[in-house]
Amino acid sequence: MKKILYLVPLLLIVLVLVSGCENKKPITAETFQEVMEKREYKVLDYTESYSDAGVKKVLESADMENNFGIKYFEFNSEDEAKDFYEFHQDFLDNNNAVKKSQIKTEMNNYQKYTLTADDQLYVLSRIDNTLVTVDAPKRYKDDIKEVLKELGY
Repeated sequence: MKKILYLVPLLLIVLVLVSGCENKKPITAETFQEVMEKREYKVLDYTESYSDAGVKKVLESADMENNFGIKYFEFNSEDEAKDFYEFHQDFLDNNNAVKKSQIKTEMNNYQKYTLTADDQLYVLSRIDNTLVTVDAPKRYKDDIKEVLKELGY
C-alpha cells in the first residue's frame, strides 16, 4: 500500500513533465513581419544575401530607436537550420572572451541558446526549419524577451 502511495505522486509528476514537452510551432515569415511591424520595427528582406546557405527566407527587423535587430531565417530543411544554429553557437562560444552567462535548452523540435557577454545579449532560437537570432545591447534584455515570447521563440 505504501508503494502505491509513493507511485501515484511520481506518476503525476511524470505526466505533467511529459505533457509540457510538446512540439513548438514555427512561425512564418509573414507572421514575423506582422509582429515586428506592429511593434514599429522596420523589416528588411535579406534573402538574396543568403541564397547559397540553403535559406528560403531571411528577414531582419530593426528597432530604429534602440539600434538593434532581430533576424528570422527559414531554411529549406530542419538539418540546414540545425547546422546554421550549431555553427553560430560555436562561433559565439569561441569569440566572446567574457562570458557572463549561458543558457542552453533543447527539446523535441526546439533549441535555444542565450549568451550574455560583455554588454551584449545573443540569442539563437530554432524551431523546426526556422531560426530567430538576436544580437543586441544587454540593456534591452527585457524588451527582447517580450518580443521573443510574442513570436513563440
